[in-house]
Amino acid sequence: QEDQDVRMKKNNGEDVEVESVDNTHLHVVREIVDQEGWPINPDASHNLWLLVQHMDSDIPLQERCLKLMIENGASKEDIAYLTDRIRLNKKLPQLYGTQHIEGASGMQLYEIENPEEVNKRRIEAGMMSLEEQESNQNRFGPPKEESATQ
Repeated sequence: QEDQDVRMKKNNGEDVEVESVDNTHLHVVREIVDQEGWPINPDASHNLWLLVQHMDSDIPLQERCLKLMIENGASKEDIAYLTDRIRLNKKLPQLYGTQHIEGASGMQLYEIENPEEVNKRRIEAGMMSLEEQESNQNRFGPPKEESATQ
């Protein structure tokens, strides 16, 4: 909840230290993954993914978690988001069109590899097409019941 609260405050223009919260969570995530592996429970898996999604300072941890998510049957949508996040962090084009970056005119969709295949990949991950997502003015993916910001 703290992860989402601090991001909501930042999106509302408040001066908050997102990196400080992320660094605190980084240690917690490492401890959980080292001691317990990846959770099988869908809610626990999604909540842990949400923290890992913001661990941009530790790409190897993100990659390790992605592998564990795949091995443990995590949500295909969460896997798609983390895949794109890792690719963005490694300066590679994304596969699913889940990541946006700050551009001259605001938030813009980050480069997509083989964009003609993006909707096929998205559908396989249980996501709406990129056009449907954009027409719904929901640039950051379909909201989860637990949280609308990712």
